[in-house]
Amino acid sequence: MKVSEVTPESVKLSLRIDYDYDDELIGDIMDSALGYLISQTKLTAEEIDEIPEMVYAFKCLCGSMYGCREMTAENIKPNPTAENIIAMHRRNYL
Repeated sequence: MKVSEVTPESVKLSLRIDYDYDDELIGDIMDSALGYLISQTKLTAEEIDEIPEMVYAFKCLCGSMYGCREMTAENIKPNPTAENIIAMHRRNYL
């Protein structure tokens, strides 16, 4: 599977959401999660699609963003597996 093939329904299933009133929010979160992957790795969306494990990182990001919608958050820790996947594929321009 590719990140571009992930649907809002599959994200909702991963997050155990069985209602429709957050569908617009889920779409916004998916856009933000992809933007996060792009900005953190410096890869294009097409390049991200070629890395199968990015689907897991993408869904983890969606879950984190959905679970933490407050303007302030304390003790929020990123998913270590997702962060390792992102770091593994990050381009280093130094």
